[in-house]
Amino acid sequence: MGLWGILCFLIFLGKCWGQEQTYVISAPKVLRVGASENIVIQVYGYTEAFDATISIKSYPDKKISYASASVTLSTENKFQNSAILTIQPKQLPGGQNQVPHVYLDVLSKHFSKSKKMPITYDNGFLFIQTDKPVYTPEQSVKVRVYSLNDDLKPAKREIVLTFIDPQGSGVDIVEESDYTGIISFPDFKIPSNPRYGMWKIQAKYKEDFSTTGTAYFEVKEYVLPQFSISIEPENSFIGYKNFNNFEITIKARYFYNKVVAEAEVFVSFGIKDDLHDDNKVMMEKAMRSTMLINGVAKVTLNSEMAVKELSYSSLEDLNDKYLYIGVTVIESSGGFSEEAEFSAIKYVLSPYKLYLVATPLFLRPGIPYSIKVQVKDSLDELIGGVPVTLSAQTVSDNQETAELESKKSVTGSSDGVASFVVNLPSGVTALEFTVRTDDPDLPEENQASKDYRAVTYSSLSQSYLYIDWTGNYKPMLVGENLNIIVTPKSPYIDKITHYNYLVSK
Repeated sequence: MGLWGILCFLIFLGKCWGQEQTYVISAPKVLRVGASENIVIQVYGYTEAFDATISIKSYPDKKISYASASVTLSTENKFQNSAILTIQPKQLPGGQNQVPHVYLDVLSKHFSKSKKMPITYDNGFLFIQTDKPVYTPEQSVKVRVYSLNDDLKPAKREIVLTFIDPQGSGVDIVEESDYTGIISFPDFKIPSNPRYGMWKIQAKYKEDFSTTGTAYFEVKEYVLPQFSISIEPENSFIGYKNFNNFEITIKARYFYNKVVAEAEVFVSFGIKDDLHDDNKVMMEKAMRSTMLINGVAKVTLNSEMAVKELSYSSLEDLNDKYLYIGVTVIESSGGFSEEAEFSAIKYVLSPYKLYLVATPLFLRPGIPYSIKVQVKDSLDELIGGVPVTLSAQTVSDNQETAELESKKSVTGSSDGVASFVVNLPSGVTALEFTVRTDDPDLPEENQASKDYRAVTYSSLSQSYLYIDWTGNYKPMLVGENLNIIVTPKSPYIDKITHYNYLVSK
């Protein structure tokens, strides 16, 4: 199996003529060209051994068999077996993406199944490594590429490398063969008069596969700096608490590790819509000047006052925008100056973001409904110790609603997850619920909140299965046991003799 391989499985269920004879076929949701795909068959209710043929055939005519294998199902293997099939890229006509689908066929004397399956030409991984992140004109960029297949083994495929300047123009294209999985390319020399900014290196396979890899490096004009500047904001976001009082610390130090004793500091501010876009609108009236003493200077920004010249009036107007900070430091003794900038400070109405994890938005009648809420900060880091409330109401068959008692939980320190369990009364067709942070230091309007609606899953047999685990959504360690809780509800509970389960990665 590949590393990203079986993220999602298709499971084909069928019932054969005869008493309690059923089969299960498990396969990847998308078949990858050139990858070893594992197809699993398991049958129930049989006592005598028989063979089954698993094939991947051309769509829509089934005239070409791309891969095929025969397996035996018997008491010795508990009537479960598997076959590994591979679609070779040379078998497919027309190159990449010309054949979007194939048929997966399973044939035996007791049953047959044919399923149209999508295929992908994305196979393997390309990682690009350069010797440093920043270059100046006429310097050489040393590049090597790691090329791995889906089994994390050397792919040994010919690779094309393209160097792209900041305006999106291809500057150089290089091809190299791969014998070991690590490919060293000839040095790329930066032109004497290049376009300054972020350059891109794009790697792809010359043929058969659509996998790509990307790396970036910056080209700057060469100027020997006198000293370095660091910009240290008090936080990575500006919210309710610091909207009127946000402190920025500026430090300057010579490269021989001595602080700049005294310097004049000029600080400018702007607003950016996109962190990765160079476009910004400057706030001229917000510019500050101060003195740097013993390597340190501090300035404070009142965002509410500063943004008025840009026709913004509140934190709501700035939500999800970014603060740009530009700093110029002029040394008092020698008059040398250096510049630095920082723009990774986000304006947020709430410092929290909420996500449902391991919570499908459908209900199973008579089975408790588990809700897991994950809380992250503005930089997508998990946060523990945050109180979260759950308010919910049920919707009945006749569309009548009934409020449920609200619940409260606290996010875990390791996973940032708050857990709830809702016991559902009979006759419920939907559950409408709201999850909301309950930080006592935040006003109501700055709490994070999300609304969801879960609907009842309808089973023709009125049979339902609830799966949960006792680990409460935490990362598992190698060698650690995972305890699974399976709760069935069915009018035919006495007739259930097998549970089929699949653990995938």
